[in-house]
Amino acid sequence: MTLWQVRTRVRDIPGKLAQLATALGAVRGNVVGIDVHGCDLEHVHDDLFVDVPEAIEAGDLAQVLAGTGGAGGTDGSGGAEPVRVRRARVQELVDGPSQALTLAARLVEDPAALPALLCRLVGADSADLCGQPPPDSPHHLTVGWPGRRGFVVVRREWAPFTWVERARVDRLVAVAAVVARDQANAGGRVVLTDGSRLRIRLGGPEDAGHVADLLARCSRSAREARFVADDGERLPVRWLERLAAPPEGFSLLAFAESGQLVGMAQCLPQDPPHDRAGAPGGAHEVGLLVEDGWQRRGIGTLLVRGLARRALADGVTELVAVSTADRTGHAGPARSAGPGGPGGTERLFARAGLPVLTRYADGVWEARARLRTGARGEPVSAADLNSAVLRGEAAVRAWARSTAR
Repeated sequence: MTLWQVRTRVRDIPGKLAQLATALGAVRGNVVGIDVHGCDLEHVHDDLFVDVPEAIEAGDLAQVLAGTGGAGGTDGSGGAEPVRVRRARVQELVDGPSQALTLAARLVEDPAALPALLCRLVGADSADLCGQPPPDSPHHLTVGWPGRRGFVVVRREWAPFTWVERARVDRLVAVAAVVARDQANAGGRVVLTDGSRLRIRLGGPEDAGHVADLLARCSRSAREARFVADDGERLPVRWLERLAAPPEGFSLLAFAESGQLVGMAQCLPQDPPHDRAGAPGGAHEVGLLVEDGWQRRGIGTLLVRGLARRALADGVTELVAVSTADRTGHAGPARSAGPGGPGGTERLFARAGLPVLTRYADGVWEARARLRTGARGEPVSAADLNSAVLRGEAAVRAWARSTAR
């Protein structure tokens, strides 16, 4: 026996489904699954999963159903809408509501999986990322990706998407929007060990003024630690806007109770867009700056931990931080990981609860923290990122032992 999925447009009248079942039974076909999609006031799309003898081909199956008047209605251009048939897999025989709940739960756990989950929801062929929505077509669905720039285009060749499938896609995207909103407020309000209160949130272009004020208050050495060089001149507005809200990647900003910006961190893709083909993930570089008077109070750790959570949700596989070194070979203040001293980059990653590997070459220390593991890129569990204190301190001690040798 061979499993097929059949979609046919029929008149919405009593007994029509029975006619289809009778015709299939005449060729020893067995209906093992059904889903009904409304079309208009007079027609519906019947989606049937049918088990038939191996001798029955797709054309034979379409002809059997067309003979019952199954191809009712038109395709929108005046012609009769054909019976559509494709080979199916046993794994597709699932309960619809159970599958939707399973996909929603997976989306909460791994928001970066939205394109793949949309494919599973509507049996699509592929889901591509694009900067601009393509022209309308019945064979693709275009939705915005909540919390990101760009769109997800879901494509399927064998049959156009019905309005019921479009509604299902919209509902799953709505779940993604809730997750994105929670991520944006993930940092929220925090209290430092000295009792100081901070608010951590995503940056936007409107925060360029706050960034300019922070840079002006920071010492030259702090700015050089972040940007390698500093000529003392005010950055152009477009550069300030890119620091506050990078065109790719994102920024987290830490505000004191006074409303002043006291720390900021960026997460930026290392590879250029044309190398990544518009896809999320890959290695992202971390950049961090904390105002001198607020350093060594845990702000850098909070920002890096927040970066890791959001980067993990965005599908990023690895965070990278770079530190310069002095002539003796000791690491100086971490350009990408904020205030340091020897080994500041590694310690900051470790205190944020991230497993870290380091290497040194040509006067530069590079620290890499994996966010996704295994051949399938499974995400590090949220519990791992949230239980950072003990594991982070243990990592710091391990790092100290390794550098002491």
